[in-house]
Amino acid sequence: MTNAPDAAPVKMALIVDEVEKQSVTVTAPIKKWENFEVTLNLPAGEHTFSIKYLNPVTSGTTNRMLFVQQFQVIGPSDTRPEFQQRIGARFVNTPADRKLRDFTQWFLLHAFRRPPTPAEMDRYLKVAEAASVQATNRWEAGAQQLLKVVLCSPKFLFRVEQDSLPRYPGAHPLDEFQLASRLSYFLWGTMPDDELLNLAGKNQLTSGLESQVRRMLKDPRAESLTTSFALQWLQLQRLSTFAPDNKLFPSFDERLRRAMLRETQLFFGEIVREDRSVLDLVDANYTYLNEALAKHYGIADTAGNALYQKKTKPDGKPIPRDQFVRVSLAGSERGGLLTQASILTVTSNPTRTSPVKRGKWVLEQILGTPPPPPPPNVPELDQQKKLTGTLRQRMEQHRENPSCANCHKQMDALGFAFENYDAVGRYRTKDAEGNIDPSGTLPDGKTFNGPAELKTILKAKKELVVRNLAEKLLTYGIGRGLEFHDNRALNQICDQAARSDYKFSALITSIVKSDPFRLRRGMELVKQQESGQ
Repeated sequence: MTNAPDAAPVKMALIVDEVEKQSVTVTAPIKKWENFEVTLNLPAGEHTFSIKYLNPVTSGTTNRMLFVQQFQVIGPSDTRPEFQQRIGARFVNTPADRKLRDFTQWFLLHAFRRPPTPAEMDRYLKVAEAASVQATNRWEAGAQQLLKVVLCSPKFLFRVEQDSLPRYPGAHPLDEFQLASRLSYFLWGTMPDDELLNLAGKNQLTSGLESQVRRMLKDPRAESLTTSFALQWLQLQRLSTFAPDNKLFPSFDERLRRAMLRETQLFFGEIVREDRSVLDLVDANYTYLNEALAKHYGIADTAGNALYQKKTKPDGKPIPRDQFVRVSLAGSERGGLLTQASILTVTSNPTRTSPVKRGKWVLEQILGTPPPPPPPNVPELDQQKKLTGTLRQRMEQHRENPSCANCHKQMDALGFAFENYDAVGRYRTKDAEGNIDPSGTLPDGKTFNGPAELKTILKAKKELVVRNLAEKLLTYGIGRGLEFHDNRALNQICDQAARSDYKFSALITSIVKSDPFRLRRGMELVKQQESGQ
């Protein structure tokens, strides 16, 4: 870089991504190319570099010109892995003769998710010290060998909740470190952080569960509830392999498939992050869309105006091509999980919608009242040649079979509410058979016409909706199916959530404070179960 000032000093600034990072002042005329070095902290990714003058031209300055030959990025200055940098910073002030012992104590606490026993401490420290001596007393070499050995240990690879009172007759609490692990893997899908381990070490975690739940749900690691729990609960793993007929649905591609899944993830994530009511899962006036999914839904902007129609809602902004943004669904036929394309697609057949699959999904995943299994030797609807007419008419003929009538009476009505959405979730008013009829009558006599009215009925069944979600979350949190003796705790969880307007954090808090989550079984219950009582 060179310039030719004749008088006053020249001040220049390096601009990175349109932000001034650091300035350079030139006090003497430069007659040849010179290099200027600037130290910066840059995140990974692409960056735009430029240089500009900061001070204006003075009256005595002439021929001020600036030529930039090249930019060269050299680094990073510290090539150590992130973990090694953090460990170095943590033990930088530790005396040399204590570093390896302190690191062993610290690492075993985190790897085993509990303090190591004296025997474990001695055994692993000997391994680390031997490697350190072999490397001329470099403690880092000992730490490296310790990592290899510990990360191969079953105590790290498996989360085992050892019972300190194995012969105790009644239910008794998990210890504080086991509770910290159960809580962390429930909400974060990973090991406890320092705060949880510190509270467990002080026997203060049980008393501070409520505040820890609020903290953990706001942490980015709580996304594990979406990526692990929600996708299992909603059965969306099937979306990755669903293949609709490409002649009937040519607009369906991989980009749209990914957008469908991402919408549901962001929607569920907002309920967690913003601590909304879990009833928003049934019906809500917002969602998250990118350009592809917005076009699929026929939505033009963030205010929810219809595509290719006159705007009736103000302040709508264009929806980005690749970025997902929050979009209002007020006054729309969509809202909540039930009308999201991901759900509608995985509950369809490759060539057409399936009221049976959609109705069964609502019964199982939303209401928690699954229908009994189908009787044997009953062929699929499309394989029954005796059935004629529209899809609704064929379903009615199918229900004339007494062995099929009871289940289909529940499922079919629920499924037909969503017939306005085709097999990939696009809204329609007609299909090849004529006008869509989304009306139905439930077994309890309640009638509806379309998904909006059905969602109103489902929200009135909020006790069923919340109990089902609580049961799914509790099962996920404790890693086992629920049994009859868990019903009392489940009732208490739902009652406590109701008193807090069904806020998501209230539901989670009541789960982690419940007996099935905090306690382990006693020998009396184990003997009863083994004897089949």
